[in-house]
Amino acid sequence: MKADASRGQTLDGSARKITLRQYAEGWRAKQPHSPSTATAVDGRLRRDIYPLLGDKPLTGMRKSDVRGAVKTWSRTLAPSTVKVTLATLSSVLRAAVEDRFIAYNPAAGVRLPRADKPAMRVLSLDDVTAILDKLGDRLMHHQAPVVVAFGTGLRIGEVLGLRRGDVDLLRRVIRVRQQRHPNDTIGDPKTTSSIRDVPIPDRVAAALADHMARYPSAGLVFTQKRPTFSQA
Repeated sequence: MKADASRGQTLDGSARKITLRQYAEGWRAKQPHSPSTATAVDGRLRRDIYPLLGDKPLTGMRKSDVRGAVKTWSRTLAPSTVKVTLATLSSVLRAAVEDRFIAYNPAAGVRLPRADKPAMRVLSLDDVTAILDKLGDRLMHHQAPVVVAFGTGLRIGEVLGLRRGDVDLLRRVIRVRQQRHPNDTIGDPKTTSSIRDVPIPDRVAAALADHMARYPSAGLVFTQKRPTFSQA
């Protein structure tokens, strides 16, 4: 302890009274997360992490506690969800190390259960046509977003965040500069690399031209709220 003190590496004694939940709430409030990421992190903390570990003091956290939590999560959560939940917990504990509340990150190096990677199923043109037929005339205003999503590979939030000025039908290009978040607010794309220009195939260009003529708007191309593609 004297050696640590001489190196300026003493831990904050108040950590003995701080629970994981208390520290994580302060950590979460300071993160520069996008709205969608903030919502996801909050959900993982409250739904999965706090019920098992939230009331444990930071200084009482052990690798065995984290391993137990991972085992519990694995009984009901998909392997990918377990992985991202552990990553969230590790981020909180790593910040606690940097703040000198704890000496090490007990989530570091904890092994995840083996996950078999499922085969990717790529929808065929017939599958996409079936989805459009299911939408029908009653939901015609949802057809163009589906065509754009399948024809360009844009994320749903990027499709719904398109402004009319982002669509250049003459040059056949879409400029991705913003996205619509799950709470229907408009913000920056997911990452800086998401800011890009995407070529428009002829089928997509025709759908966009028809949609913008049918539903004129000075702002966004798709003015409806996030469409329920899954329900289609």
